[in-house]
Amino acid sequence: MQDIKIVFFDTETTGLKEEDRILQIAYSVVSLKDLLNGVLFYKEEYIKPPVDISPSSAAIHGIWYQDIDDAKEFKNSNAITDFEKFIEDESVYFVAHNEIFDRNMLAKEDIFLPRKRTLDSLRLLKLFADEHSDCEKTSLQYFRYYFDFHSDKKKIFINDQGTLMSNQEIFKTLVKNYKVKNIVAHSALSDVIVLHMLFIVLLSVRYNFDFKKLYEDCFKPIFITRINFGKVFEHGTLFEDVACLNYVDSYGKQRSGLNYLNWVIKNMDTISLEDKVAISNAVINCLKNHKINNIVDSKPMIEFAATFLPEHWEYLTNYLEIDIEQTRNTKIKEIEDIISALLNSSDDKNHKRGLELKEIFDFLLVRVENYLY
Repeated sequence: MQDIKIVFFDTETTGLKEEDRILQIAYSVVSLKDLLNGVLFYKEEYIKPPVDISPSSAAIHGIWYQDIDDAKEFKNSNAITDFEKFIEDESVYFVAHNEIFDRNMLAKEDIFLPRKRTLDSLRLLKLFADEHSDCEKTSLQYFRYYFDFHSDKKKIFINDQGTLMSNQEIFKTLVKNYKVKNIVAHSALSDVIVLHMLFIVLLSVRYNFDFKKLYEDCFKPIFITRINFGKVFEHGTLFEDVACLNYVDSYGKQRSGLNYLNWVIKNMDTISLEDKVAISNAVINCLKNHKINNIVDSKPMIEFAATFLPEHWEYLTNYLEIDIEQTRNTKIKEIEDIISALLNSSDDKNHKRGLELKEIFDFLLVRVENYLY
């Protein structure tokens, strides 16, 4: 493997609002060549924030004012000096779970992580969960038990030399290397250790220690293929199957799965833009393969396909006679207006949604540009 170092990091914060800040940060520097024993450096640090701690956040991570009596502001912390050094070193790659949250929190402290060197384990788990229909969630702690870090029977390779160890032995070794007595969920250093273990498991089980492939998966759109929301269809059912099925609604009326997906696209704000594009991809495949013929109820999916899925443009133009440019421009304007409204909202949750939507929107547009040019 290349001489690459991984910085696993996690933050605990005063809350989730736009004005909230870092309260605790933990990070480690680990050699990619020896992910088990190559912990070169680690640190956990309390931070004195410029805003109050939300009781709802304290109820999750357990950090309150007495814990930060002797803490420094972030600008005077060890973390700011360390992260500035990490950023300068191009052999360093950053890994966090839902990295957009932690990256944005660091940006509030004038620490701007290089986007192309910051990897998101959440995206990797979304891919894994889509391939394994028994996966119900993508949270860090869920996979601690899904992969059973405490099992002495389950074994994985810990390097590309074929060294085999039990999950329990690997996890115990990591905990020892970090000199932690107990793993406490939502404590920054504990979460870093769980993240470190998860990275080893994914790199071993899914990528056969091909870091380049793992890296590429972090920077491509994730078009999930299975339903993982709602109660209408069983979770794990393929979108292409859902589009072809019927169901009985709460009023006893027969409804089509395609109509349900249509409703999801237009009304479910909890579904990410990326997942809506994934649904669209599946429906257009159904149209292409003559599994469905309902063009009217496919309209929302056709609009997303015309905007973000160039691989379907020839079909949309030649067989459905869609004006790609006009459809795409209209959809882009619609999404931009939604983003603008969310960012200008006084509601903190809406503002947060606007930031996330903008990031995914820009990401998908870059994908289209790369496809075309």
